[in-house]
Parts: sequence; structure tokens; C-alpha cells
Amino acid sequence: MRDRAPLGLALVALALLILLLLFLVGRPLATDDLWFHLALGEVYATGTLWPSEDPLLHTAGGRAPVQHEWGFGALVFGLERGLGLQGLRVVHGLAVLGIGVLVWTSFRRESRGALPAVAATVAFGILSWRRLFQLRPDLVSIAAAIALWRLLFAVPGGPSWRRVAAVALGFGLWANLHSLFGAGLALGGAGLLGLGARRALAARLPGSPPAAPGPRPGRVAAALGLGALASLVNPRGIAQHLTFFSSSRDAAIWKVRDEWAPFRPLDPPGEGAAGIDPVSWATADALGLLLVGTAVVAGFGFLRRPSAQRLRLADPLRGALACAAACAIAISLRFLWMGFFVLLFLLHADREGLSGRARAARRLDWALAAACLVLTLGFARLPEWHGFVGEIVREPGGYAASHLSRRYLGPGIRFLQDAGLEGRLFNPYHVGGYAGRQLAPQLRTFIDGRTEHYAPQVMQDYLAIVRSAARLDRRDDTLALLDDYGVDLFLGAGLPDGYYANLYTVELLRDAPGWVLVFRSMDHAIYLRRNARNGINLWRVGAYYRERGIPFDPEAGLRPREVVRAAPAWAIEQGLIEPGFARWEAQASSPDPGLRDRALHQLANTWWLLGEFEAQVEADEAALALRPEAREPRRRLANTFLRQRRVQDAERLARELYESDPDDPRSRGLYEYMLSQRYGWR
Repeated sequence: MRDRAPLGLALVALALLILLLLFLVGRPLATDDLWFHLALGEVYATGTLWPSEDPLLHTAGGRAPVQHEWGFGALVFGLERGLGLQGLRVVHGLAVLGIGVLVWTSFRRESRGALPAVAATVAFGILSWRRLFQLRPDLVSIAAAIALWRLLFAVPGGPSWRRVAAVALGFGLWANLHSLFGAGLALGGAGLLGLGARRALAARLPGSPPAAPGPRPGRVAAALGLGALASLVNPRGIAQHLTFFSSSRDAAIWKVRDEWAPFRPLDPPGEGAAGIDPVSWATADALGLLLVGTAVVAGFGFLRRPSAQRLRLADPLRGALACAAACAIAISLRFLWMGFFVLLFLLHADREGLSGRARAARRLDWALAAACLVLTLGFARLPEWHGFVGEIVREPGGYAASHLSRRYLGPGIRFLQDAGLEGRLFNPYHVGGYAGRQLAPQLRTFIDGRTEHYAPQVMQDYLAIVRSAARLDRRDDTLALLDDYGVDLFLGAGLPDGYYANLYTVELLRDAPGWVLVFRSMDHAIYLRRNARNGINLWRVGAYYRERGIPFDPEAGLRPREVVRAAPAWAIEQGLIEPGFARWEAQASSPDPGLRDRALHQLANTWWLLGEFEAQVEADEAALALRPEAREPRRRLANTFLRQRRVQDAERLARELYESDPDDPRSRGLYEYMLSQRYGWR
């Protein structure tokens, strides 16, 4: 019974981790890149594999789409056409479950028992969750890399010719589904080197015959050679094999820090770090240390006293694959899932090293069970969960919705669709794929996740524009850039968080000459360039609002406060106000001070988010009169006074907040921001 206790504990941890992962995987679709895969997949499936120009971006500069993942786009488009978006959610869940089964069975074959395999599966889930919960071609690469191991290297007698053919065919498919198929060739090459090293070392062992050498390098080399040839059968030919290098040189992938940042083992990530979390970082660090320690001990042990048993323990094949995986992880966080091969090496070493040592195995089992529990509980407590759950809660349909429309500024995108606007759109990076699928080709986007489809200068200019939101004294430069790109419509997004974040662009064009506000929600706004070319667009906006009885002045633009008064139901539908807005207005004059205070706070926050600063100041000043020690009204007023160039009033409030509680990060951040912007705002 005591021997089963650690396994039971580990299984409970694994079950909890699986439930958490399935919750993430099955959530309403929220993979930013999925949308441009769907859009281009439709082009490839119903049109041609060689479009003459990019159908989504106006910044592509006449470039044709790069079809490096055309097969994945066509696949998900076909599934969406047949099953709908809800069906895609189911397919995603089944794909991840399939990967999970492949991982578990691979680990179980390598381990001395169920518990080490459970621990390895937990570790793999922690390392790979950011890849698994997104519906992207990476799922293909994860499954294909594991299948490559199973087909070529996991068979004691080596691959049959049927397996060789399967590998070749698999590479042909992989190359058309995901451009990172080259990682499979690299892994195969590393494994081939490991096989050669193992055979060479086995031949030097005393005695004859040597220990079973495992897979024959000749057949492995044949499989990889045939696979490399089969992968040439794609729309891009040899250029597909060079995608990583060409994108690194000619595109802006290294500015996409959440995916392509390198792993830094000595630099723990802080809260909100892109691309990795503290639990994944600690897991990767621990595996790295175990890899180095195990390899050194096993390697020196073999060199000191060569034997077949010590060669099995060191195992150059699995060691070579683990080292190749570690190198990939060091290059980019995107490859954390390759920790699978590190875990294979460690499981093998555990099995060979603890063979016949029951007491040591039991002690290690308890340590592994405890590690499973710690990792799973740590994963469940990640701050990211607040964001994931919050997005689902804010979505009108909740978990039953087909996709997270609020994430992609759904009300604004629907407005652009329904109003029939055309031209060139400036959009937030994460919205690009969704906006392109919904709006192109009538309205083409500025940027999306396909960095190889536009010049690196486009990314640099995009970052310059969004970062200028924090320094409105640089707005002239922003307007000049928008002029250079001929942008007709500007989609600004974000929420202020106490001081102006770099990506808060909602207010960037407020009162800007030549631009007029045509749509507003709490977290996004749309501005239209006022010129002759956009005359028809402005007329369409007016017609859109007239049909719905919404007040709109073509000269002054949309006035959110008037819209809220005239059409509250429509305002709620578009996300201008919350459903409880009318109740807050009634409670703002309640004789109950507590009720009145809460209502004033809600009203002030709403008007602040909508840029209706006069109404916000009125509500916040009433709240301060009711409760002079309140902090939130002061924060909002400081931000508003800064926007209104009332610099001295803004600095005074920020200083009061900071001096009253220097340890409050929001107050400290606001005060430091005020000081850093003092001269720029004057």
C-alpha cells in the first residue's frame, strides 16, 4: 500500500493538470494566428496556391503570400466549413488529447514504472502548455517530432522499410503543414550522430559480441534522406527549408518577444513576462541541470570503466536528441515542448541506473510525486489564469461562445463590416488576423502575426505608433507615419491601467486634426481620416447610424455621452456601457453613502474609459467630497488632468497618492510616469 501512495498522489496531480489544460484548450477560440490561417486557407482551397498579392495586408508592398503553412490553413478552413467554429474547438481538444496519449505511451515505454512516466508527462504538460492551448501548426510539429522518435529510434531492432516509407511520407506532409518541419530533420540528424557514436563506442567494449546496438544508422539515414526529398514537394520548393533563416534575416520575428525570445536559465521571469512563466522556467531549469548532471556522471563512469551497462546508461542516442532539444530551447521559448527529448533521456537513465535498487527507487518515487503536485498546483496559481478566466467571463456567451469576440474588438469589427467601410486600416497586432478574415479585401489591415509578409520597417513603424500613445507630444510623428502608409481608418485599443501603457492607443487620435471619431467602446475606438477619398466612407458611417437612430455628427464625430443617453440598449450591445449603468445613475443620488460612493465610482470609471472627461471629473469630485481619502478618484483625475494639459494639478494628485503610500505600485508608477513626462507635456 505504501508503494502505491506516491503513484496515487502523482496520478491526482496529472488528472488535475489534464483538466486545467483541457479547460484552456477547449475555451472559445482565441488563437490570434488562427484567423489568418482560415482566411488564407480559403484562398488556397477555393482559389490558387499562388496568389499574385497578399489579400489581407495593405503593407505587404505587393508581396505574394508565403505559402509555408498553406496546408494547415486549407485544413482548418475545410474543418471550419464543415463543422463550424464550435467544431474547431472539438477538433483542437481531440488533437491535444492525441498528443497526450502519444507522449504518455512514449514515456511509459522508456520508464521503469508508471510513476516516472507520470512525472515526465506532468513536466511535459508544464513546458508545452503555451503551445498546446493554441490552435496553430505547432500542434502538427509536436505530434510529428514524437512520431519521428517512435518510428525511427524507439524500435530496438531499427526501423523497417515500411517505417522508413512512413517517415518519408510524414516529412512530405509536415513540410506543407508547418515551416518548422526542419526541426524534425535536425532532430533526426542529431539522432543519427548519436547512433553512430553508440555503435563506435560499443565496438570498443571488451568482449564479443558487443551489446545490442539498436537501430541501424543506414536505414535511419535513408529515412531522413527520403524525407528531405519528399519535403521538397511543396509550393515553395527548397525555399521552404530555409524559412527560419530567411525570416530571421528579412522579417521581424525577433521583435515578437512572446514566441522567439531565447530561454534564459539564470533570469527568472517576472509577473506578466511574455513567452514563459515561473513554473515553466523552473521546470526547464531543473531538467537542464538534471540533463547536465546525468550526462556528466554517466559519461565519466563509462570512460573510467567501459561496459555495456554503462554505455546503456550514458546512451549517446538519447543524449544527442536531448542536447539538440536543449539547443533549440536556448534559441527560442517556442521550442520548450522539445523538453520531451530531455525527459526521454532522463527516464532512460532512471531505468538503467536504478535497476535492482528498490530502496533508492522508492525514495525517488516520493520525490517525483511531490514534484508532480508542486508543479500542478503552481500551474493552477499562475497569474495568467486570471486573464484567461476574465476573458471568458467578459464574453457575452461565456464558455459556450464559439470565439472570444471581445478579445478581437468584436463590436468595432462588426461596425466596420456593417457600415461597409473600405480602404486601409491601422490595427493592433493581435487583432490583425481576425480583422483580416472579417474585413479583407475591402478593408485591409496594417499588421498581423505573419512577420515574413511585410518588411521589418513595418513592424518598427507599428511599434513607433503605438508607443507614441504614451507621449502625446510625439503625435505629429505618428500622424506623419499614418500619412505615409495612407491609413484611412485607425483602430485604437486598450485600457488605461493607472498610468498610460505603451499599447493604450484609444485616445491617440482624440481631437487630432484631420481625424474624426466614428465608433467607440470602452476598450477600443475607431477614427476616420477626413479627406476626399474617405468622403464615401464618412457618408456610409452616417447612413449606418441613421438606420439605427443613433446620433452622429459628421463634423464633430461620435459623442459617446449622447449615444448613451439616446440609445442605452445599443450602447450596452456595443460595449460602451455595462448593463448596470442605469442602476448606477439612480444610486448616485441614494441617501445611503456606501451605495452612492460605489455608484459614483462606477460612473466615473465608465466616463473615464469613454473619454468623457467632463462627466468623469464631475463624478470623481463628488466621490472625493463623499470620501476624501479615496484613491481611485485621484488616480483617474490625475490621468485626466494630464490629458487636459493641467500638468500642475496632475502632478499634485500623483504626488499625494505616492506620499500617502509609497509602496503602492500603481501610485508609484503613476508618479514616476508624471516625472518622466514633465518636460514632454509642457
